[in-house]
Amino acid sequence: MEGIATVIGLGGMFCRANDRLPPGTSLILRMSCAAVSFDAECSVCHANEQGMGIEFTRLTQEDNQQLDELLLQSQS
Repeated sequence: MEGIATVIGLGGMFCRANDRLPPGTSLILRMSCAAVSFDAECSVCHANEQGMGIEFTRLTQEDNQQLDELLLQSQS
């Protein structure tokens, strides 16, 4: 399954995707862009016709640093 993160923050993200999972589904999400790539344990919070709200449920310290870097890059 693939999607595009349209809103992302420290606690989770909204992912636009054609295929959606039901709320409560646990998944491993691979986040990747030009300079950052990591896997995160997540849970689907809600889903609608546009995509899914996804909560990060477990990030390692290194993954947290990668997420911080990704968020800082998106602000510049």
